[in-house]
Amino acid sequence: MEFMMTRDSLSKHDLNGKKYLYTGLDVILEEISTMTDLPEIYYQTLQDGINWQIRSELTVERSILSPGSTYPWVATLMAVGAQVIFPDEARKSIPEFMKKRINGSGAAVGLLIPIEFRNGRMCYQAVRPTPASLPTVSICAFMEMDGEIVKDARIAITGTWRNKLALVKSADLLIGKSLSDEQISKVIDSILKEIEPVTNFQASAEYRIEMAKCLTQRSLSACLTQGEVA
Repeated sequence: MEFMMTRDSLSKHDLNGKKYLYTGLDVILEEISTMTDLPEIYYQTLQDGINWQIRSELTVERSILSPGSTYPWVATLMAVGAQVIFPDEARKSIPEFMKKRINGSGAAVGLLIPIEFRNGRMCYQAVRPTPASLPTVSICAFMEMDGEIVKDARIAITGTWRNKLALVKSADLLIGKSLSDEQISKVIDSILKEIEPVTNFQASAEYRIEMAKCLTQRSLSACLTQGEVA
């Protein structure tokens, strides 16, 4: 890396022609929330049901490894392809990091978050019981386009799994194809077979399925009609 990587640093960098935010894993979320000139979706999901007290107490690492109160933010990081960085400059995706919960010798030091999306399209949608509540179900969809063809795609959904959030494999159905209403319908059908919602005091499994269908439709339709994300 062309800059010092520590667990408490926060800085913007140009790497291989793209712009990134580097945040150490000990940085608290409120520090990121008060930065300027970040993509709007980061402010949106950092504040979606996540109050000031939580943002002032949670570190980046804790928000990833225990995302019970920050899953809209973590789902967005998954969707945009943020990567966990290690001292030897090795990188792991957030799902890999969450699964292994790496610690001790050689532990991760930071997170590399893209803040520039050339030929990118993304959308965040959520439904919640009250304006101040964490979403019952939310979706963050991201696509990198090559002209009219989807070059890469990731869709993170919360509220439809026992573990709160996950990337759906169904997003792969978009890659290598043009984004169309027909293709969106195929992805939605696949997602509804993939998710595993449960009923709890917040919502029934049936409601979560219906919201996943609705929000996926909204998100992908918005990506279909929007231009490049700045």
